[in-house]
Amino acid sequence: MLTRYVYILTLEENDVYAAMCLVSALSVRGTDPNARITVLSNAETAGWLERSRHPLRELADEVLVCTADGASVHQSRYLKTTMLQRLGGDFVFLDVDTVLMRPI
Repeated sequence: MLTRYVYILTLEENDVYAAMCLVSALSVRGTDPNARITVLSNAETAGWLERSRHPLRELADEVLVCTADGASVHQSRYLKTTMLQRLGGDFVFLDVDTVLMRPI
């Protein structure tokens, strides 16, 4: 069974959360090579990942751009509380500071 892992990432430029998300996503790939990794983000974050050629954009299977207003922290909370309406099917939500040591 293919497992879908979902991250929420909203940040300011050069934010450490993108690096944390990358480390976490690498741990997912290491424990579940067939996993599907989805990143929900705002337009600013998705644009920054693309412009900076951040490795997360290549590691993730998809980066979904969602509309959210307010400061980055508020956008993150909004996306976390609305992700069930935005995504179909089953998935595992992981905070960016989660590192998998073995398959879930």
